[in-house]
Amino acid sequence: MCGIYGCLGETSMHEISEISDILYHRGPDDCGLCTADIENRTVSHYRFSDSMPGLEHMTVIDKGCGISRRTLVLGHRRLSIVDLSVKGHQPMQFDDHIIIFNGEIYNYIELRVELEKKGVKFQTQSDTEVLVRSYIAYGSDCLEKFNGMWSFAIYDIKGKKLFISRDRFGVKPLYFYNDGSNFAFASEIKALFKFGFVRKNPSIQEARRYLIYGLNEYRDETCFENIYRLLPGHSIVFDLGSHSMRTEKYYEIPQQASYEEFSESKAAEHSQKFLEILTDAVKIRLRSDVRVGSCFSGGLDSSAIVYLINGLLKNEEVKSIGDMQYTFSNVYKKNREYGKYDESSWIELGEKDTHARNFTVETSAQHVKDLSSKVAFHQDEPFDTTSIFAQWNVMSLPGKSGITVTLDGQGADESWAGYLTYIAIASLEQKKFGSTKKISNFSSRNLLKVIGAKLLGKRGTAYFLSASRTARVFSGIKPVEYIGSSKFSISDLNSRLKCDMMEYLSNLLRYADRNAMAHSIESRFPFLDYRLVEFAFSVPSVYKIHDGWTKYIERSALEGIVNKDIVWRRDKLGFVTPESIWFENDLYDWGNEKVQKSRLLREMSVKKNLYENNPQHRWKLVNLAEWESVFNL
Repeated sequence: MCGIYGCLGETSMHEISEISDILYHRGPDDCGLCTADIENRTVSHYRFSDSMPGLEHMTVIDKGCGISRRTLVLGHRRLSIVDLSVKGHQPMQFDDHIIIFNGEIYNYIELRVELEKKGVKFQTQSDTEVLVRSYIAYGSDCLEKFNGMWSFAIYDIKGKKLFISRDRFGVKPLYFYNDGSNFAFASEIKALFKFGFVRKNPSIQEARRYLIYGLNEYRDETCFENIYRLLPGHSIVFDLGSHSMRTEKYYEIPQQASYEEFSESKAAEHSQKFLEILTDAVKIRLRSDVRVGSCFSGGLDSSAIVYLINGLLKNEEVKSIGDMQYTFSNVYKKNREYGKYDESSWIELGEKDTHARNFTVETSAQHVKDLSSKVAFHQDEPFDTTSIFAQWNVMSLPGKSGITVTLDGQGADESWAGYLTYIAIASLEQKKFGSTKKISNFSSRNLLKVIGAKLLGKRGTAYFLSASRTARVFSGIKPVEYIGSSKFSISDLNSRLKCDMMEYLSNLLRYADRNAMAHSIESRFPFLDYRLVEFAFSVPSVYKIHDGWTKYIERSALEGIVNKDIVWRRDKLGFVTPESIWFENDLYDWGNEKVQKSRLLREMSVKKNLYENNPQHRWKLVNLAEWESVFNL
């Protein structure tokens, strides 16, 4: 897990040094840089004052030195996870190919064996070398072989081509700028602004869209003008000779299974296969030369990971875990008013069963005040809820206990149907409405919303969404169009899940990456093992929601492994904070002051009394004002 950046354009070693510094949190263990002259194919490797020992043969960068427009720059910040030695230093060069890599290839051991059979001789123990040698051997087809998360850039010196790729589901970020004369990319937007040719301007239309529909991480446009994200499952091929760029989509979730009637025997088969894949997904994500822990909410998904690790520990030594499994949680035990948000009893149950050592934090309104500007800085763009502060606080815990890598349950809800809306869609698809009583916090409103959207149709729903929501938030502007598929996808459950995997999940992964990396922690997601996701979409939806239960296959698979009370919980709320309570009390005046001072909100034509009259918009207004202030927009 690291930070990467690069450019082809007029820059300087001073700017490069500032970029390396601003990405320090993504890789505090080492940093490196190389420059490649496009015409004469010469490459120079440099070290910084805070590069790791053992690189004394490299030249220290001279901050007063300029870099020509025809020189490619590739930079790297390293969080050492696999092969902690100096041999893992990046940029890494083999056979006229240079790589900078952010992420992990979990099946690198198997791929290494495959390449060795082809005669490849390895010089390191790193997954980075496996990645670049796979590219040399297979070209862009190597992406099909990778089980992992990544954003990387590989420069083919002889071919004068730069290949940039982002993983299938967008776990690792990559942003770019291209004005026809200058091209730059980086792991975080804030790094791009250190290049002198990149301007920092807010996108008013995207900011408006955020206030109405929430974050739109699934689109290539960002909240900054002319800054774009490389979408999940996409690659960039940049021809340095002609300065031309093309974007290619290399991955899409396979077509979902068709509807069928429920079968107990098939349900058992699906449950068994689910368990086999998830167990292996957890096992290969424990490959690490540093210690691994888990984020633990007390819900089914994080419990699955904690209990499966516990099972592995009973049968074998897992060096990355050690003698005891460490878990990290957010709870609400001190204030009775927050009782319905507290999951500590479930966390303690899991802790008792697995003998894990649990570390907790209790996020408060004061945390929101104290951390607001820092979290806005690290998130780069506005975010939807204050639950991000709880996640931030949880991610502050592992490093204090010597943990560098965490496993997390993201992705299960979107692939195996964990949200309440899915019950309504499944009820219509299956024509069964009597079993929703099993879910204590399911409301008939969920069903009515889906029925209403079905009656209105796509065009009618689109108009209703854009017209009503725009009028509610803004004064005197045209309706802001909803661009996406998720809100329209209600005909069948698997279609909706596919939309949410590529749209809604991408927001959650952005939050997770920034919060973890702000604390120099690598987050890994077993439920996003592509084998498990593709299996999920081969399973008919009738097995995902059955007899009123969400995630039926997952629950069935984990029965006998995870505590039965956790497996068949009916009251899971999700990762939430007492946001509404906070903004009625401790945060009201604090937030209102920020909103009133915002020039950006006035320029966007936000209604004057929106903060006072529409509580559901308060956090987004405050966050947008904070974003404006932090980035000096």
